[in-house]
Parts: sequence; structure tokens; C-alpha cells
Amino acid sequence: MEVWIINLAQGTENKIYESKQARNVLGWTKDDHLLIREFNTDGSGYTIKELSLKSEAGLSLLHNVDILDLSSDGGKILYSPQRPSSEIWTFDIANQEKQQVLSLEDGIQFDPTATFSPKGDRVVALDYTGNTGERTVRVIDLKSGEMSNFKAADNVIYTSTAEWIINNLLLVNGRQSGNSKAWTISLNPGGDSDE
Repeated sequence: MEVWIINLAQGTENKIYESKQARNVLGWTKDDHLLIREFNTDGSGYTIKELSLKSEAGLSLLHNVDILDLSSDGGKILYSPQRPSSEIWTFDIANQEKQQVLSLEDGIQFDPTATFSPKGDRVVALDYTGNTGERTVRVIDLKSGEMSNFKAADNVIYTSTAEWIINNLLLVNGRQSGNSKAWTISLNPGGDSDE
């Protein structure tokens, strides 16, 4: 499998990486390097590599992880060191620092769909809290460490990933009394969920 860069302005194509491992492109870093996720053939997860556009040598950043998201500015990776996930970490690409941002409290596991907010200052994750699909939406402010938990009402089960509408507003789908519905969750002070 190969990774190619196409310069649309100049009409040129350059192969920058080749390997026998399955992979996908995650996005661009702040330094205009390309991040790829390469599957480990031993089933231990993924290796995250940073590719320079000038050579095929890929710098391995993370090993045996489950990648979740890349911040919109290309500066941080959101990942879990195992799957099923009981912890969620960030990795700062520039200074190579790892920081644990979430861990299970009473839940079973995190859904592998956690994402950064549009500004990259928050993370949202779904925590499976019951055997029949119950989930809690958990949001952490990366600067302050403040955690907000949003549990569904007794007759509601959230059924999808919480999606960012704007930096302070989430949309989550679910089922209530057998009917599909959607709720918004406000992250402003005093915010709550509304159908």
C-alpha cells in the first residue's frame, strides 16, 4: 500500500510512503507532515507514523494504540492504549507528551468514537454504563480538567456518537419509549440537554 501526495497547483505526484501494512491517512500536523495509522499484523492495534513530504522514512509516534481523533489544528492525537477502551489519552505531537484525560468510573468501556471539540480544548466520549446499551456522555475540558457527565433520562438510551455542532453544543441521537429522537447538550454554565 502506498501514500501519494498530489500538488494540484503544479500537477505533480510524489509517492512518499510504501508498506505492506494496511493503513489510512489521519490528517496533517501543524508542521505540514502527514499522519498515518498503520495496522499491526499481530492484532495489537495501530502504529501512528508521521511522514515528511520529502522522504519515505516515517517517524513512529505511538505504538499499539487505538486512534480516536486528530485535533483540528493538527497538534494533538486522541487515542486509547487498548481496546476495549478503559482510558483515553492525548498525545502532543510537538513536544511528544502523553496525558491521560479520561478513565472509566463505573462504566464498562468507552465507545471508540471520542473526538476533540472544534477548538481542540475539550473531548467528548461515550461511556457504556450498562449491559443494555446505556451510555453517559462525558466531556472534559483539557485545560482545567473539569468533567461534565450527561446521563440520559430513565426511559432514554443514547444510540450514537455525540457530535459537535459548535464548541459549546453537542447533538446526540437516541431512543425514547421505542421512538428515535435527538437531543442537544449545552456545555455552557448551567447547560442541560434538550429534546
